[in-house]
Amino acid sequence: MEKVRLAVDFGGTRVKYGITRDGVVLAQDNFEVIDRLSFAAHAESLREGFESLLAQLGLSLSNCEGLGIAVPCLVSADCKRVTRSFQKFEDLVGFDIQAWSQETFALACDIENDARAALVGEWRYGAGMGMDNLFMLTLGTGCGTAVLLEGRPIRGFSGMAGNLGGHSITHRGGEKCWCGSRGCLEAQVASWALEDLARKEPHFTGSALSQVDEIDYLAVFTLAAEGDALAVQLRDKALDTWAAALINGVHFFDPQKIIIGGGIMASADVILPALQRILDEQAIQVAEPAQIVAAGLGDGAALVGV
Repeated sequence: MEKVRLAVDFGGTRVKYGITRDGVVLAQDNFEVIDRLSFAAHAESLREGFESLLAQLGLSLSNCEGLGIAVPCLVSADCKRVTRSFQKFEDLVGFDIQAWSQETFALACDIENDARAALVGEWRYGAGMGMDNLFMLTLGTGCGTAVLLEGRPIRGFSGMAGNLGGHSITHRGGEKCWCGSRGCLEAQVASWALEDLARKEPHFTGSALSQVDEIDYLAVFTLAAEGDALAVQLRDKALDTWAAALINGVHFFDPQKIIIGGGIMASADVILPALQRILDEQAIQVAEPAQIVAAGLGDGAALVGV
């Protein structure tokens, strides 16, 4: 029987895991993050989850060829260790993930930045198939980026190349980011910052956003379409800021295609044409203009890319 692979994607709010083979997720499930600072707090649930999925497929660990872990952290260039965390799963820094994988599953383990894992998945099996130069922006709780250059994911000297687009400075002197800088893309428009940004506005109480259960981008785009002034303001700021990141990506890496993924893409019908228009108007491009497309694999991209 052809071997399968265990894969897990640690997100800011949920841990997604599955059994994959040749770009297909054969079975998957997820559970809620109970402590975003701790990998260890979720290790046993992950072990039990994989055992359950394997049993559903009539398989065992002997049918597995390895384990892939996608994390919202920086990883070493050899994909063997976490080098820096960002207020999530901080106990992974310095943790021997290889030893844990061997002890828990008797499997070798690769660990990858989640944005790069999603890019690799889309390149091999999704919206980036057939392309050698790609830029991907993932809009989830935060903002992740990754780059494929001349047919290879770039990693750089330490492994972080292409992964810090969320902390590129789009508004010098702007909002304070938890990374210590000001004006980062994330601090200006990330989902985690959105509620505070909305509540700071003087006309917040007169906006329909003050009445919703959760201030997220689904609410922003929905109410903006209805003409709510604050929602329009926040929507347009987000579009302009995301566009700035894409323009920088084009100028730095010269991609053939730009892929945008993440939960915010529920509003892709508004986001994609707006970003494409700004990119076409403002980016310097000497070949065919880079096309902006939605990710094709949804939540499964990182699972098949890690």
